[in-house]
Amino acid sequence: MLIAPLDIFKRSWQIYRSNFLTFLRVTIWLIIPTFLVGLLNYIDSELGRAFLNYSVPIYLTLSALSYVISLWVSIVLIRLIFKSLKNEAVERRALFRNAWRDTPSYLWVTVLMGLAFFVGTFLFIVPGVIFTVWFFFGGVVLVLENVRGAAALKASKQLTHNRFWPVLWRLVMPFSLYLLILSVLVGVPL
Repeated sequence: MLIAPLDIFKRSWQIYRSNFLTFLRVTIWLIIPTFLVGLLNYIDSELGRAFLNYSVPIYLTLSALSYVISLWVSIVLIRLIFKSLKNEAVERRALFRNAWRDTPSYLWVTVLMGLAFFVGTFLFIVPGVIFTVWFFFGGVVLVLENVRGAAALKASKQLTHNRFWPVLWRLVMPFSLYLLILSVLVGVPL
């Protein structure tokens, strides 16, 4: 049985409030490559074209680093949220180490999910939406059930079997609310 959309918001807010500092300690890692890119932009602007030949490979490296760190952060957050839902204690070092171990597999699953979405969208928009709903939980299945590759996508599809519309609603509604809040926060000052 699926959780009601309003209950998703309530439980999400409870988890967020009770774990804010833990989540912040994990997500702060995303700032490091961003800071380094900002520093590189500053150096580029000060040195001009003379440094440009050296900065492009550094930008590419920082972009790759940022992506890998974001995958690691996603894995850690999924596991932290799951442990919080079950009221289980978290051993951070093991959690972080295991997340690094699973990052290449998580990358592969996200590539497969992206390919499925691309192929579905290329065929037409409706198959793209269908594939997105079917395979949306591929990364979560990998992280929580240790099912890898195409098997994770198959397990994700099984999770959504006979629940397409309720799952789609639960994916669209929070995203829409997030966009509304973001547009208000950005739009009001402008």
